[in-house]
Amino acid sequence: MKERPRVVILGGGIGGIKAAQKLANQPVDVLIIDHNNYQVFQPLLYQVATSMLSTDEVVYPIRGFFKKANNVDFLLAEVRGIQPNEKIVKTSHGDVPYDYLIIALGSTPNFFGNEEVERNAFPLKTLQDAIRIRSHLLSVFEEASAETDPEKRKALLTFVFVGAGPIGVEGAGGVSELVYDVLQKEFHHIDFDEVSIHLIGADACVLSMMSEELRAETLKVLQKKRIDVQCSMLVTGYDGENLFYRPMNAPKDAPCATLKTKTVVWSAGVRPVALPAKKTAASACSSMIQSAFRAHRISLLSGTAQATRLPVNSVLCRRLRLLHWLKESSPPRTSCTMYAEKRWNISITRAKASWPSSATVKPSWKQALCAAVAFSPGRPGSGFICSRKRGSMPISPSRLNGISIISPGHALAA
Repeated sequence: MKERPRVVILGGGIGGIKAAQKLANQPVDVLIIDHNNYQVFQPLLYQVATSMLSTDEVVYPIRGFFKKANNVDFLLAEVRGIQPNEKIVKTSHGDVPYDYLIIALGSTPNFFGNEEVERNAFPLKTLQDAIRIRSHLLSVFEEASAETDPEKRKALLTFVFVGAGPIGVEGAGGVSELVYDVLQKEFHHIDFDEVSIHLIGADACVLSMMSEELRAETLKVLQKKRIDVQCSMLVTGYDGENLFYRPMNAPKDAPCATLKTKTVVWSAGVRPVALPAKKTAASACSSMIQSAFRAHRISLLSGTAQATRLPVNSVLCRRLRLLHWLKESSPPRTSCTMYAEKRWNISITRAKASWPSSATVKPSWKQALCAAVAFSPGRPGSGFICSRKRGSMPISPSRLNGISIISPGHALAA
């Protein structure tokens, strides 16, 4: 009897679980590898951080998704490298062979090279991050209630969220509700007029990916919750006590405004999780991208309208268009991103593309589970990905979670 193909999925997030569900009860053996045995619903982490929800309300065991899928298994391990030529994933529990590999490791906070901010600010991306922030918020109020120095007490009661996307907006709003609806009733010796909550973002407005009507309403709600919103601001540093920032259009040598605070939550952007075997993975990615586009008769590097048969403009002619499809259903609402070498200058930011008329897509799981959309690794912006029904849906840069193309013996990081 012929041995069934083995599909290894790296990552138990939304992308990895969705991929495994597509392959459940199919004639393949699936193994999910993750360093946690649970999936976290990240959009609600801010509620854990602000004591609205308990941790068990935002997690679900990975094995629980596949109680009725005997072909799907799980391995609790750290991924330490990939050897694409040997088709092996190196983990903390030894080597894991594969026939097909899906890399769905998701994203991690992007501090844009600011090491000082990375050392001192709180990210809000994992369950551990949320628990750490929750403990910190309660601790600073305990300290403030016993602090006699007005300046130190003011710093303890100043809270800053950097990034005016969904995480920053929800987080700042959650802290406001925690402070004024709960803690104000419990801490009798704190003057809550000393509390200040700030939302600082680089974009020109809050929730820049939303409609103008929703942005205006969001701003009204934030102001009603006593949150100071400052947009078009660039944070330049945070040493654990002082946050420095200046207007985005100000020269680099312009003086910075300063906020004294013990609490800075960083929610200004994400980047793909890096693979341990960076060079090896990049080589595999390059090969995978080329073969995937050759299979659909789309030239990746020529950048001509004739080669891609896409309606283009002068910007799109120099960039990758798109190829996004699933086996039997429309793409999920979560964003799919693709690793791309910087030399290709890949981006569909602020551009809209349609299906190539030349691509006759008849995929099976053996050919690919899904193809990916490229998203610029630079500053977050609004983009579009194309659905099977020729419609487009906006990409939310703050919600990027990767899932990748798969093909025999190759891997594409996302």
